[in-house]
Amino acid sequence: MEEKQKISEKLDDALRVVVQSSSQNSSKGNAVREWFKANFDVEGRVSLVNEKKQAYNRPKEQLSKRDVDDIIFIVLDTDTVGVLVRKTVDISYPALKTILIFLYEKKNQKFSPLVLYKNGESTVANFIEEMNPSLEVHDFTPPKENSAISDGSPSYSDLVTFDEEGPVEEPKISEDDAVLQQVQALLKDGYAGIIFTGAPGTSKSWYARQIGLRLTKGRMNDLYFVQFHPGYQYEDFIESYIPTQDGGFVLSKKTFLRACETATSKPHSKVVVVIDELTRTDVVRVFGEALTYLETSKRDFEFQLASGRFFRIPKNLIVICTMNPWDRGVDELDLAFERRFAKIAFDPNVDLLREMMRGSLLDARMKGSLEKFFFIVSRHSNPLCRIGHAYFERVTDIASLHRLWDNQLRFHFERIFRNEPDEYKRIQEVWSRIFDSHSE
Repeated sequence: MEEKQKISEKLDDALRVVVQSSSQNSSKGNAVREWFKANFDVEGRVSLVNEKKQAYNRPKEQLSKRDVDDIIFIVLDTDTVGVLVRKTVDISYPALKTILIFLYEKKNQKFSPLVLYKNGESTVANFIEEMNPSLEVHDFTPPKENSAISDGSPSYSDLVTFDEEGPVEEPKISEDDAVLQQVQALLKDGYAGIIFTGAPGTSKSWYARQIGLRLTKGRMNDLYFVQFHPGYQYEDFIESYIPTQDGGFVLSKKTFLRACETATSKPHSKVVVVIDELTRTDVVRVFGEALTYLETSKRDFEFQLASGRFFRIPKNLIVICTMNPWDRGVDELDLAFERRFAKIAFDPNVDLLREMMRGSLLDARMKGSLEKFFFIVSRHSNPLCRIGHAYFERVTDIASLHRLWDNQLRFHFERIFRNEPDEYKRIQEVWSRIFDSHSE
């Protein structure tokens, strides 16, 4: 019984990683997956449900791949449970053996199993029942195969809900998120938009999407995404003439004008344009005459486009951009454009790296050595050497750590230090010290 109590305590520790980790940490569920594998040799997954409306999407997010035997949901209030169970059972499949729901009490940081649903015999279910004799237990029967999700990947409709205005996706950041509050304060100050700037792997693009979802209240039809690249032009972003089947041409509105029209039609809602890799093309050429009217003091002023048509940029249109400050195109970024935008720096974050590694199988010494490597390269005098925490999100054990170097990081540093072999050797040695005293 003592051994089983230790297994139960390890589950609590793994669940605590989930609730205490940042929403950016995509590896926070690794400890729970390892708990399932190490103790019962099954595939399991965990999901945190912060509020009732998330209960409609979380089951689809976690079960659409149909690749787990057991699923755990952590809820913060009991009102969530009814919807969560119903949605999970509706999309369950024969291989899914248990649905286990824990209540997390923030005040005393305690996990309490609320309800267990089981599909036939399950070693996991037997263990949970034995450790929690008063637990409410129910049987469930998965729907027929032809009524469930038929392939191995989630479809668009599996990941979102729908309202009268179209699809709605739940943001993964809360209303009190520090970056969101900073963005809102800067927009209130009167900036035309925000630029997220930082080294690769610092979560700029992830945050741009999540901030966009928060500002639009999850309405996907009010959120527009583009990625700039060397071939991207005014004709891709503003408007262009396109050929018709009868041999003529018709003037077509592109992403920015369509976003403006959506914002004009919804004056009391926010519409967001997210521009990824801002400095990969000539920004002034892409925006054209619209650049002047991004200025908040010139919003709703009528101006003439290259085609001759007149247009306005509404006040409720928000532009969020991402860029790497060390891209060659940064030096060419127009000062008039920069003046209209505020910048938020995204730096390599050792705390987020630490959170990612909490769910891994690396021992404490290796984690410490990895943090030292990360600290050295993230503050290197050569800015191109700096990498973000997101590079490490796939690390779960020693083998995956080796693969990260052999199949990605090695090439990154070889390119940067191709004319500085001694510096490359130094970085390589710091990396190798992560594995010192480890015998595989």
